[in-house]
Amino acid sequence: MIKICHMTSAHKSNDVRIFHKQCTSLAKAGYDIYLVAQGESYEANGVKIVGVPKVTGGRLKRMTQGAKSVYKKALEINADIYQIHDPELLPYALKLKKKGKKVIFDSHEDLIDSILDKSYMPMFLRRLLYFIFKIYYKIIIKKYDAVITVTPHIYDKLVKLNKNTYIISNSPIINTHDEIKTYTVSRNIIYAGGITNQWCHHFIIKSLENCNDVKYVLLGLGSEKYLEELRSQPEWKSVEYLGKIPFEEVRESFNKSSIGMAVLMYSGNTDYKNGTLGNTKLFEYMSEALPVICTDFVLWKEIIDKYNCGICVNPNNTEEISAAINYLLDNPEVAREMGQNGRRAILEEFNWGIEEKKLIELYKAL
Repeated sequence: MIKICHMTSAHKSNDVRIFHKQCTSLAKAGYDIYLVAQGESYEANGVKIVGVPKVTGGRLKRMTQGAKSVYKKALEINADIYQIHDPELLPYALKLKKKGKKVIFDSHEDLIDSILDKSYMPMFLRRLLYFIFKIYYKIIIKKYDAVITVTPHIYDKLVKLNKNTYIISNSPIINTHDEIKTYTVSRNIIYAGGITNQWCHHFIIKSLENCNDVKYVLLGLGSEKYLEELRSQPEWKSVEYLGKIPFEEVRESFNKSSIGMAVLMYSGNTDYKNGTLGNTKLFEYMSEALPVICTDFVLWKEIIDKYNCGICVNPNNTEEISAAINYLLDNPEVAREMGQNGRRAILEEFNWGIEEKKLIELYKAL
């Protein structure tokens, strides 16, 4: 049996893409699967999770001490194939190559251009790091046996450096026993996920001043500083902030809502206005049969237009956001049809079952 080891120093052991999608799929396909990550050791879904001590003290320690401990533990496993998921593991992957191992790098995002989006660093430092890492990245990426990415614009860059590059998108896992979903007519719009500036909550909340009797249901965690900024807006009175709640209650909130909000700002990681398929938010709402109000990325607009499953808006334009909200809430039959169209798109085209086959074929080809 071929032994495979996935390595992450930045993600939790139950990460959806790494554990629930890739590792679980490989285990089902008959591979001997290990996952090295910070935290406890345990076994689930046929995957052996091998824990390493959690690193405290900030991002730099995680990227140095954390990465080194993950590498040491992964080396003990003595796998045939290793797959790494974080940029700080790139140099350790080369060490594995020198030991005769096959190595895959999974680029979850645009690692080069996203450096310029790192607001926690001064701009001059971002530009310096961008320049240095761009040179290093172009040299190192050629050395891996295969490279995985999530969206076309990153693929186009990487395939020029490594011909064994594959797109394996972050499509959702669907429950085929739950193919029919009903649409609830309500005045609730919903967002579930990390509450950060990139999801334009300040613009969405501002847009509510032009919407009557609308409740913006916010699920997830955010920094206290950012939440305070949102609470200071007069329209916060129309927000119901629930924080982090159990999965069953998240589904219940979806079932009580009429629109999913996926308004993501333009950035280097989204290839600016072109967009990315690496982010799952759009697909999550489509899977729940909710019509979507989303950013007018080229990639997302193609999906919305093809399936007629939502409305695209400029993420910086509160008038467009409020007009889209009002249209869908005032036309519940149109909204219901869009939601069902989105669900059909997930069942037919944008689901992990399709991406899983690509992953298995990649491993068979190594």
